[in-house]
Amino acid sequence: MEYTNHMTGLEFTAFRIRKNLSQSELALILGVSVVTIKAWERERRNVPLSINNFIRLSIAHASPEALKAMAERLKSFQKTPSDT
Repeated sequence: MEYTNHMTGLEFTAFRIRKNLSQSELALILGVSVVTIKAWERERRNVPLSINNFIRLSIAHASPEALKAMAERLKSFQKTPSDT
């Protein structure tokens, strides 16, 4: 199933808050920057349908704890300044 309607900024923000995620945690999970998360929440840009579908079909039913753990795991894969 694919959704064809974009999430509004309010819906996107409500999802993030409902899942108890910070903007930086959700950015890690979605593979985007915090600036992008802020733009979507403020409706300066539309949430792409690919992200919309990923949220609604993949992570919408995950518990907040599972999503936090995912963000922490993804954070461990980020390069540190000493890695470059």
